[in-house]
Amino acid sequence: MAKKKYLKVPRKVNVKCPKCSSINRLDIPEDRLINSFSCKQCKETIITPISSCCIICAFSNKKCLTNLKIEAKAKNLELRFFEKKEEKQDKPKISVFVLKED
Repeated sequence: MAKKKYLKVPRKVNVKCPKCSSINRLDIPEDRLINSFSCKQCKETIITPISSCCIICAFSNKKCLTNLKIEAKAKNLELRFFEKKEEKQDKPKISVFVLKED
């Protein structure tokens, strides 16, 4: 039996503000589209342009969940959510020394 192929869906996306070019990190909602967001740097409220379905499609290099669902259905793929692996924190190394009495 062949493995089912899948399409990765990120949980967060970087959105570039068209006014000040700063990068804003947004969660990708599973139940709706994002039609506007407030830039953290310039405090400007950015609205979805008429040519796009949402902020993610307009100002990010990723696709929104709605578009990913359409693509997955067209290609007969399964959607899977993933998160980037967090950087591993270095654990302190513990050394044990045994003292011998001579």
